[in-house]
Amino acid sequence: MRGLLAGFLLLSATTVLAQAPDARDSVIIESKSVTSGLAGSAVVLLRIDITNKDTLANFTLPVGIKTLNGFAFMVLGYPRTFNGTMNRLTATLGNNLTFSNLLNNVSPDSAIWAGFWDPNDTATAELPNSTRKAFWEMRFDSVKGAGQVLIDSAKIFDNRAGFVSIGGTPVGVNFRPGIVTVFAEDFDIINCSSANANVMYGRPYSYDFNASSPSVTWWVVSGPGSINSSGVYSFSGQCPLGQIPVIVRAATTSAGNTADCQFILNIIDNAPSCLPSQSVVTVSHGQTATNQFNGSDPNAGDGVVFSKLSGPGTVGSNGSWSYQTSCADIELSPQFVHALAVDSFGNCWPGPESTSCLFALVVTNAAPSISNCPTDVVRADTGMAYSLQLNGADSDPGDAGNLNWFLVNGPAGLTVSSSGLVQWTPAGSQWGLRSATVQVRDLCGATSNCQINFAVSVRKGDMNADGLLSPADLVHILTCIFQLIPPPVGSGACDMNCSGSNTQSDAVLLLNAVFLGAAFPC
Repeated sequence: MRGLLAGFLLLSATTVLAQAPDARDSVIIESKSVTSGLAGSAVVLLRIDITNKDTLANFTLPVGIKTLNGFAFMVLGYPRTFNGTMNRLTATLGNNLTFSNLLNNVSPDSAIWAGFWDPNDTATAELPNSTRKAFWEMRFDSVKGAGQVLIDSAKIFDNRAGFVSIGGTPVGVNFRPGIVTVFAEDFDIINCSSANANVMYGRPYSYDFNASSPSVTWWVVSGPGSINSSGVYSFSGQCPLGQIPVIVRAATTSAGNTADCQFILNIIDNAPSCLPSQSVVTVSHGQTATNQFNGSDPNAGDGVVFSKLSGPGTVGSNGSWSYQTSCADIELSPQFVHALAVDSFGNCWPGPESTSCLFALVVTNAAPSISNCPTDVVRADTGMAYSLQLNGADSDPGDAGNLNWFLVNGPAGLTVSSSGLVQWTPAGSQWGLRSATVQVRDLCGATSNCQINFAVSVRKGDMNADGLLSPADLVHILTCIFQLIPPPVGSGACDMNCSGSNTQSDAVLLLNAVFLGAAFPC
């Protein structure tokens, strides 16, 4: 339609623009005042008068409709056809009536009308009019807002308002625009000032608006929520905090006058508390450490959900914490377990507010102890086996049954088993004062030492101090008794029965000890 009309009118419009209008040729749009809020079929009619010096075969009327000031706006009639938007007040120029528009009901709008004669019927031509003649009547279905609306000549598809005579001559016109003054109806939302509210996050909010007119239509212009036909605004709630501007509008059902209410929904929240049951958790290595984070929220209906921010172990959503400790935690102590308490309500999880808290974890390791380390000098004889089972203990449950023994230092031949059994047979040359250091160590490396001090005597009957009882010792004792030559270990060693003298009886006792393994009497 738009392309057809443009091509149909372009030639005449171009010629009209090139001519200066004659004072006898004019188009006058009616000006009037109306009340805002009118609505219905053809509630506002604007008369279009013309004067013309020639007999007319065509009348083309492109106009622009725009808000001149204020917020007034007028909407053309329906349907968007010639007869739906324009009333004919004469019987002329009724052949091939055309209409096209660039309307979107937002200022400015524009439209173009055109009427033509029937060349086969001269009665359809418009005769000259020296005075104003009511020719057409523009139809509007609604008027809204307050202010002024301008209906002025416009250039549409390269066409401007003008006539074409029956001789085919384009005729320019003097165009007088129309101004419609729209007066506002006394109408308002009477309880708007109380609509502002602090709304707890996640919670719904509602407000019953009242207007000064009993019959109105409501809608939300901007912001969240909805409003029903009774003016009850409903907001379902949201999780993020902050201020939300909302605008609701009411319009009178009869006149269409509008009133707006802008208000603020301030979404708020209070942070939950967070506190560990124990500020310091102290456990022995290898044990499972536990603690409980506790929290509450001042907002009724809010839950508190916990999670770990940092530190060892795991934090359950209910605030329970546990951790299986190890030797590595001893050197790291104290370690801090940091948890986050977040509030929640309904689908708002995590909620917008949170609080953190922490506690210290200390993992200990006590040194093992040796319960039977000799405090006195231990007597020993060369060539005689010595043994001592050392007993260790550790207060850490993880070290129970897991103690290890080591020889730090000691005389040659002395050994310590992994279970703490000390064994030593002093060699003949190891008589005198000797010492050994034995160490017990737990799983995590803590230690305790035991020093054993020995007083090693030469073995009874060992005349040459070689650590053995042998025939060579018999030779030495016989020499000692019968030739009075002392053995290498001294003449006192020849007294086998402790009688205070060296006799043949001592030689017999040594003989039995060497060959029969008999014990000495003293």
